[in-house]
Amino acid sequence: MHTRRQQKNRYRRNNKTKQNQKQTKTTDQPEETIEAKKEKKDQNLKSVFKKIASQIHPDKLQNLPEFEKDYKKSLFEKARMALETNDYYGIVEVAEELGIESPPPNKEQIQLMKKTNQGLENKIKEIQNSVLWSWYYADDEAKKLLMSKYIERLQKMHAGT
Repeated sequence: MHTRRQQKNRYRRNNKTKQNQKQTKTTDQPEETIEAKKEKKDQNLKSVFKKIASQIHPDKLQNLPEFEKDYKKSLFEKARMALETNDYYGIVEVAEELGIESPPPNKEQIQLMKKTNQGLENKIKEIQNSVLWSWYYADDEAKKLLMSKYIERLQKMHAGT
């Protein structure tokens, strides 16, 4: 009779042999090619990015002070990410910071900016309708009233605990 350790070792050896056999079988089969879907980049954004890169690519920042290198590297990274995501606003923001003229947005970029603006407007309305906003911009009398209602609500919530 074999010990438990011997049984485990035999099991591991058998599994390794089976895995090696599987690996040799799969190498005989033709390779599968996987195509990555590449997102089409906007040519206007590409040209602006090239201008940005010509000024602040990390390889061109060798003789600058460390704080300026860090700042320009962060701008470059922001521009790179904006190009990857076809973010017109992000590229324009970096371009303006560097004094680079940017092209006008196309229709798709305008629609995307409108959608982003609508989301921001909704968030602003949500904040403006909050108790905190109301309290901050209220006069002293209204602040006292809001605070007393808030305290009452907390007391009711914690009365059962």
